[in-house]
Amino acid sequence: MKFGVFLPISGRAAGPTTLMEAARTAEALGYDSVWAADRIVIPWEINTPYPYSEGQQFIVPPDRPFFEPLTCLAFLAGCTEKVKLGMSVLVLPYRHPLYWAKIATTIDQLSRGRFLLGVGVGWMNEEFEALGAPFKDRGQVSDEQLDLLNRLWKDERVSFNGRYYRFKDIAFSPKPFQKPHIPIWGGGEGARAQRRAAAYGDAWFPYFVRITPRELARRFDNVRRWAAEAGRDPSQIRFAC
Repeated sequence: MKFGVFLPISGRAAGPTTLMEAARTAEALGYDSVWAADRIVIPWEINTPYPYSEGQQFIVPPDRPFFEPLTCLAFLAGCTEKVKLGMSVLVLPYRHPLYWAKIATTIDQLSRGRFLLGVGVGWMNEEFEALGAPFKDRGQVSDEQLDLLNRLWKDERVSFNGRYYRFKDIAFSPKPFQKPHIPIWGGGEGARAQRRAAAYGDAWFPYFVRITPRELARRFDNVRRWAAEAGRDPSQIRFAC
């Protein structure tokens, strides 16, 4: 079993010194990974229920700093040597895939293969509205981004003609340091998230407020069954929580 710890990328104490100390201390103590959460803006009024707290209220007040997570992980790539740098989780519809995939491969190269890419579809309707991102279609957008990503990381000349993204004959370099690709951990707890992890992920990466071990095992069995239905080796899908 491997253990990771969240980084203090939000709150009034967040800053370069705090981040460096947290990551280096985790590395010295033998933690496998350090993790950054994704938030771009925090609306002053949030009516969307937050699924990861007991009261379903978002836990970070809007008057607190919240650093951009990919930037923080790129910064820490140069401040650490061994600890893995995890994204928990990148909300895929918030950014264009060509843009965030370039940042992800850059972090993987700069860290010499220490980047872990957790991905999810997001939950806060108000943040989607502020960013002009599609909330209703966020699942389909995310699936298309992951289809696109596989080609970016594999093909020398990349073309894509999807519902949401289209481009023709582009080069995407560098490719990831890790081979065959950066590990993708599919976040989310519902059936669609599980199927997404089964189809695209190297691990299922849920975050339950409350669940029994028996129910968790049953759901992970579903992920592996769906991976087999998708033509993948279910034994290659790991569990990360």
